[in-house]
Amino acid sequence: MRNLLLDQYATADIDQFVGKVLSDLGNPDPPLKLAEVRELLRLGKAFYSSTHDSAIREVAHKLKVAGQPVLARPTILKDIIGKLGLKALLLPDRRRILIDSEVPGQKQRWSEAHQIGHDVIPRHADTMLGDNKSTLRYQNTITTTLWRYVELNPGLAVGAISGHPHRPAVDFSPRNPLRYFIRSRAFSGRFSGVTEADIYAGIQTYCDDRAGGLLGRGEVRLFDNSGQSHVFQFETFFNRYEALTLGSYLRPSHAAVPV
Repeated sequence: MRNLLLDQYATADIDQFVGKVLSDLGNPDPPLKLAEVRELLRLGKAFYSSTHDSAIREVAHKLKVAGQPVLARPTILKDIIGKLGLKALLLPDRRRILIDSEVPGQKQRWSEAHQIGHDVIPRHADTMLGDNKSTLRYQNTITTTLWRYVELNPGLAVGAISGHPHRPAVDFSPRNPLRYFIRSRAFSGRFSGVTEADIYAGIQTYCDDRAGGLLGRGEVRLFDNSGQSHVFQFETFFNRYEALTLGSYLRPSHAAVPV
Protein backbone atom coordinates (compact mmCIF):
# COMPACT_ATOMS: atom_id res chain seq x y z
CA MET A 1 0.00 0.00 0.00
CA ARG A 2 1.41 3.37 -1.03
CA ASN A 3 1.08 6.39 1.23
CA LEU A 4 -1.32 9.06 0.01
CA LEU A 5 0.21 12.50 -0.49
CA LEU A 6 -2.16 15.41 0.14
CA ASP A 7 -1.98 18.51 -2.03
CA GLN A 8 -0.24 21.58 -0.62
CA TYR A 9 -3.51 23.38 0.15
CA ALA A 10 -4.94 20.51 2.21
CA THR A 11 -1.59 20.14 3.98
CA ALA A 12 -1.49 23.86 4.80
CA ASP A 13 -5.05 23.75 6.15
CA ILE A 14 -4.29 20.81 8.43
CA ASP A 15 -1.06 22.44 9.65
CA GLN A 16 -3.06 25.57 10.47
CA PHE A 17 -5.65 23.66 12.51
CA VAL A 18 -3.00 21.68 14.38
CA GLY A 19 -0.94 24.83 14.94
CA LYS A 20 -3.90 26.55 16.57
CA VAL A 21 -4.44 23.65 18.97
CA LEU A 22 -0.76 23.66 19.95
CA SER A 23 -0.82 27.44 20.35
CA ASP A 24 -3.88 27.24 22.60
CA LEU A 25 -1.98 24.71 24.70
CA GLY A 26 0.99 27.07 24.98
CA ASN A 27 3.18 25.18 22.47
CA PRO A 28 4.24 22.49 24.94
CA ASP A 29 7.40 20.48 24.51
CA PRO A 30 6.99 16.89 23.27
CA PRO A 31 5.73 14.36 24.03
CA LEU A 32 2.28 15.90 23.67
CA LYS A 33 -0.14 14.92 26.44
CA LEU A 34 -3.29 13.79 24.69
CA ALA A 35 -5.37 14.19 27.85
CA GLU A 36 -4.64 17.94 27.73
CA VAL A 37 -5.62 18.07 24.07
CA ARG A 38 -8.90 16.29 24.79
CA GLU A 39 -9.59 18.65 27.70
CA LEU A 40 -9.05 21.64 25.41
CA LEU A 41 -11.37 20.18 22.77
CA ARG A 42 -13.86 18.92 25.38
CA LEU A 43 -13.50 15.37 24.13
CA GLY A 44 -14.10 12.37 26.32
CA LYS A 45 -12.54 8.94 25.90
CA ALA A 46 -14.05 5.53 26.45
CA PHE A 47 -13.41 1.96 25.40
CA TYR A 48 -15.50 -0.68 23.70
CA SER A 49 -14.75 -4.30 23.06
CA SER A 50 -14.90 -5.65 19.53
CA THR A 51 -15.61 -9.06 21.04
CA HIS A 52 -18.45 -7.97 23.39
CA ASP A 53 -21.53 -5.99 22.45
CA SER A 54 -22.35 -4.29 25.80
CA ALA A 55 -20.31 -1.10 25.14
CA ILE A 56 -20.98 -1.15 21.40
CA ARG A 57 -24.70 -0.45 21.96
CA GLU A 58 -23.78 3.10 22.99
CA VAL A 59 -22.48 4.05 19.53
CA ALA A 60 -24.70 6.33 17.44
CA HIS A 61 -26.19 5.44 14.07
CA LYS A 62 -24.24 7.88 11.81
CA LEU A 63 -21.20 5.68 11.30
CA LYS A 64 -19.19 6.34 8.15
CA VAL A 65 -15.91 4.81 6.99
CA ALA A 66 -13.93 6.63 4.30
CA GLY A 67 -16.93 8.94 3.91
CA GLN A 68 -19.38 6.17 3.08
CA PRO A 69 -22.39 5.28 5.27
CA VAL A 70 -22.15 1.70 6.47
CA LEU A 71 -24.84 1.43 9.12
CA ALA A 72 -28.61 1.36 8.66
CA ARG A 73 -29.51 0.20 12.18
CA PRO A 74 -27.44 0.70 15.36
CA THR A 75 -28.19 -2.90 16.37
CA ILE A 76 -25.89 -4.24 13.66
CA LEU A 77 -22.90 -2.13 14.71
CA LYS A 78 -21.13 -5.09 16.29
CA ASP A 79 -21.17 -6.92 12.96
CA ILE A 80 -19.94 -3.79 11.15
CA ILE A 81 -17.04 -3.39 13.57
CA GLY A 82 -16.12 -7.02 13.10
CA LYS A 83 -16.32 -7.00 9.30
CA LEU A 84 -14.44 -3.72 8.84
CA GLY A 85 -11.96 -4.39 11.62
CA LEU A 86 -12.58 -0.99 13.24
CA LYS A 87 -10.09 -0.09 15.95
CA ALA A 88 -11.34 3.36 16.97
CA LEU A 89 -14.37 5.63 16.51
CA LEU A 90 -15.16 9.31 16.88
CA LEU A 91 -18.65 10.46 17.92
CA PRO A 92 -18.63 14.25 17.30
CA ASP A 93 -22.17 14.79 18.55
CA ARG A 94 -21.35 13.09 21.84
CA ARG A 95 -17.85 14.60 22.02
CA ARG A 96 -16.36 11.19 22.65
CA ILE A 97 -13.61 8.97 21.29
CA LEU A 98 -14.15 5.23 21.48
CA ILE A 99 -11.19 2.86 21.30
CA ASP A 100 -11.30 -0.90 20.96
CA SER A 101 -10.00 -2.28 24.25
CA GLU A 102 -8.61 -5.26 22.32
CA VAL A 103 -5.98 -2.95 20.76
CA PRO A 104 -2.64 -3.33 22.60
CA GLY A 105 -1.88 -0.48 24.98
CA GLN A 106 1.13 0.70 22.99
CA LYS A 107 -1.08 1.26 19.93
CA GLN A 108 -3.99 2.94 21.71
CA ARG A 109 -2.19 6.30 21.85
CA TRP A 110 -2.01 6.46 18.06
CA SER A 111 -5.68 5.51 17.74
CA GLU A 112 -6.59 8.28 20.18
CA ALA A 113 -4.43 10.87 18.39
CA HIS A 114 -5.89 9.88 15.02
CA GLN A 115 -9.44 10.43 16.23
CA ILE A 116 -8.47 13.80 17.72
CA GLY A 117 -7.24 14.69 14.24
CA HIS A 118 -10.67 13.88 12.81
CA ASP A 119 -12.23 16.26 15.33
CA VAL A 120 -9.77 19.09 14.61
CA ILE A 121 -10.23 19.01 10.81
CA PRO A 122 -13.46 20.91 9.96
CA ARG A 123 -14.26 18.86 6.85
CA HIS A 124 -14.71 15.82 9.10
CA ALA A 125 -17.32 17.56 11.25
CA ASP A 126 -20.82 16.16 11.74
CA THR A 127 -19.72 12.68 10.70
CA MET A 128 -18.90 9.83 13.02
CA LEU A 129 -15.74 8.28 11.68
CA GLY A 130 -14.35 4.80 12.05
CA ASP A 131 -10.79 3.70 11.42
CA ASN A 132 -9.42 0.23 10.86
CA LYS A 133 -5.85 -1.03 10.67
CA SER A 134 -5.39 0.33 7.14
CA THR A 135 -6.67 3.84 7.74
CA LEU A 136 -4.80 4.15 11.03
CA ARG A 137 -1.72 2.87 9.14
CA TYR A 138 0.89 3.03 11.90
CA GLN A 139 1.68 0.03 14.07
CA ASN A 140 3.91 1.45 16.79
CA THR A 141 6.04 4.41 17.78
CA ILE A 142 9.08 3.49 15.64
CA THR A 143 6.87 2.95 12.61
CA THR A 144 5.11 6.26 13.18
CA THR A 145 8.45 8.06 13.30
CA LEU A 146 9.66 6.41 10.10
CA TRP A 147 6.44 7.25 8.26
CA ARG A 148 6.41 10.91 9.27
CA TYR A 149 10.14 11.34 8.64
CA VAL A 150 9.80 10.14 5.06
CA GLU A 151 6.57 12.00 4.28
CA LEU A 152 7.85 15.32 5.61
CA ASN A 153 11.33 14.94 4.09
CA PRO A 154 11.92 17.73 1.53
CA GLY A 155 14.40 15.58 -0.37
CA LEU A 156 14.38 12.19 -2.08
CA ALA A 157 13.47 9.68 0.61
CA VAL A 158 11.65 6.36 0.62
CA GLY A 159 10.48 4.02 3.37
CA ALA A 160 9.15 0.49 3.55
CA ILE A 161 7.37 -1.63 6.14
CA SER A 162 7.47 -5.34 5.45
CA GLY A 163 7.95 -8.73 6.96
CA HIS A 164 11.43 -10.11 7.58
CA PRO A 165 13.13 -10.27 4.13
CA HIS A 166 14.56 -13.74 4.90
CA ARG A 167 11.59 -15.11 6.87
CA PRO A 168 8.47 -14.53 4.77
CA ALA A 169 5.08 -15.08 6.38
CA VAL A 170 2.73 -17.76 5.10
CA ASP A 171 0.60 -15.10 3.38
CA PHE A 172 3.58 -13.38 1.73
CA SER A 173 2.90 -12.24 -1.85
CA PRO A 174 5.85 -11.61 -4.22
CA ARG A 175 3.60 -9.28 -6.22
CA ASN A 176 2.88 -7.16 -3.13
CA PRO A 177 5.89 -7.75 -0.89
CA LEU A 178 5.53 -4.57 1.21
CA ARG A 179 2.87 -3.86 3.78
CA TYR A 180 3.41 -0.13 3.28
CA PHE A 181 5.43 1.79 0.68
CA ILE A 182 6.17 5.32 1.92
CA ARG A 183 7.49 8.09 -0.35
CA SER A 184 8.44 11.72 0.12
CA ARG A 185 6.73 14.15 -2.23
CA ALA A 186 9.96 14.66 -4.17
CA PHE A 187 10.53 10.92 -4.53
CA SER A 188 6.96 10.33 -5.64
CA GLY A 189 7.31 12.91 -8.40
CA ARG A 190 10.73 11.91 -9.71
CA PHE A 191 10.65 8.12 -9.14
CA SER A 192 6.99 7.38 -9.83
CA GLY A 193 7.87 4.19 -11.71
CA VAL A 194 9.62 2.53 -8.78
CA THR A 195 7.55 -0.40 -7.53
CA GLU A 196 7.24 -2.31 -4.27
CA ALA A 197 9.06 -5.21 -5.92
CA ASP A 198 12.00 -2.90 -6.79
CA ILE A 199 12.29 -1.77 -3.18
CA TYR A 200 11.96 -5.27 -1.73
CA ALA A 201 14.55 -6.67 -4.14
CA GLY A 202 16.96 -3.98 -3.02
CA ILE A 203 16.32 -4.74 0.65
CA GLN A 204 17.10 -8.42 0.14
CA THR A 205 20.56 -7.65 -1.27
CA TYR A 206 22.05 -6.43 2.02
CA CYS A 207 19.93 -7.80 4.89
CA ASP A 208 21.21 -10.54 7.19
CA ASP A 209 19.03 -13.30 8.59
CA ARG A 210 18.99 -11.99 12.16
CA ALA A 211 16.13 -12.37 14.60
CA GLY A 212 16.00 -8.68 15.50
CA GLY A 213 17.75 -5.32 15.46
CA LEU A 214 19.69 -3.90 12.54
CA LEU A 215 19.50 -6.28 9.58
CA GLY A 216 21.96 -4.33 7.49
CA ARG A 217 22.84 -1.31 5.36
CA GLY A 218 23.53 -1.12 1.67
CA GLU A 219 23.46 0.93 -1.51
CA VAL A 220 20.47 0.37 -3.78
CA ARG A 221 20.11 1.63 -7.34
CA LEU A 222 16.76 2.99 -8.47
CA PHE A 223 15.72 4.44 -11.84
CA ASP A 224 14.02 7.80 -12.15
CA ASN A 225 11.29 8.72 -14.64
CA SER A 226 13.82 9.46 -17.39
CA GLY A 227 15.52 6.08 -17.01
CA GLN A 228 18.61 7.41 -15.21
CA SER A 229 20.08 5.32 -12.40
CA HIS A 230 20.59 6.77 -8.90
CA VAL A 231 22.11 5.38 -5.71
CA PHE A 232 20.22 5.38 -2.40
CA GLN A 233 21.56 4.43 1.02
CA PHE A 234 19.18 1.87 2.56
CA GLU A 235 19.04 0.69 6.17
CA THR A 236 16.68 -1.93 7.64
CA PHE A 237 15.75 -2.55 11.28
CA PHE A 238 13.65 -5.49 12.46
CA ASN A 239 11.61 -4.92 15.64
CA ARG A 240 10.65 -8.64 15.76
CA TYR A 241 7.28 -7.81 14.20
CA GLU A 242 8.07 -5.75 11.11
CA ALA A 243 11.10 -4.81 9.05
CA LEU A 244 11.41 -1.01 8.87
CA THR A 245 13.48 0.36 5.98
CA LEU A 246 14.68 3.91 5.29
CA GLY A 247 16.23 4.89 1.97
CA SER A 248 17.99 8.25 1.46
CA TYR A 249 19.39 9.67 -1.77
CA LEU A 250 23.18 9.57 -2.21
CA ARG A 251 24.23 10.36 -5.78
CA PRO A 252 23.63 9.71 -9.47
CA SER A 253 24.89 6.39 -10.78
CA HIS A 254 27.07 6.32 -13.86
CA ALA A 255 26.22 2.72 -14.60
CA ALA A 256 24.80 1.95 -18.02
CA VAL A 257 21.03 2.19 -18.29
CA PRO A 258 19.44 -1.09 -19.50
CA VAL A 259 17.30 -0.89 -22.63
